Amino acid sequence: MKTRRFRVFVKISIATILWGKISDSDGLDDLLSDIKGMHFDGVGFETRFLPSELRRNPAKLPELVDSAELENAGSYSSMKPSDVEWAAKSETPLLWIVGRREKKIEEAIRTLSKFARLARDASVVPALHNHLGTCFETMQEIDQALEEVDGLKLCFDTAHAEAVGIDQSEFIRKYHEKIALVHLKDLRKKVPRSRVSFTKDFVNVGSGIVNFRKVMSSLIEYKYRGYLMLELDAAQGRRPNELAREGYSRVSRLLSGIEL
Repeated sequence: MKTRRFRVFVKISIATILWGKISDSDGLDDLLSDIKGMHFDGVGFETRFLPSELRRNPAKLPELVDSAELENAGSYSSMKPSDVEWAAKSETPLLWIVGRREKKIEEAIRTLSKFARLARDASVVPALHNHLGTCFETMQEIDQALEEVDGLKLCFDTAHAEAVGIDQSEFIRKYHEKIALVHLKDLRKKVPRSRVSFTKDFVNVGSGIVNFRKVMSSLIEYKYRGYLMLELDAAQGRRPNELAREGYSRVSRLLSGIEL
């Protein structure tokens, strides 16, 4: 059987959280140019770190993304209604949703359901992120959300899944029709979930314990067609561009080495 590049089916993007706060539009323009130069196909935005002028006037974002010859792969949301308005005006196609820290899942699902309805009405895909510290960490909790929230999709995060002991191949098998975005990052080592540090324990692809070859093979098997988004929470004393290049290279090697 010939080896074929999985890139035929997916594109690789990166989230801007790695670079932290971006001061102005010129700074974002430079960053997008750098990202394109690293061969990424798209970019995911952390709105809280964008320049204030773009948070106020999101309609300016598409021109910056287009001029860099990138695609907008989505944006973070903490389920504020204003996130939907921002996404619609900035032509952001998807919001990856991090649940608020409600104490009861029933309350969290009510909030999620209202937000997902707003997103769908604005033609924005609502994708629930499996995320530590929320009511949506485990597959059981995700099952409940999918059963009760109409039109909900998923943003599958490999490091958060590893931290709670999810079988990632089983996750992909079970939810492949719902997965709209994949966040790629590694878990440095296994620690109790309550002690996981996002800035210390979440590391670059290939620097921890996640079996990415198995993850990629499962995505291929179930014909995933969305973005793979490298998402690193902190530079950990290294240059962000260095980490981004390293991550892209590792993901590309993983994809090109898998047979179909």
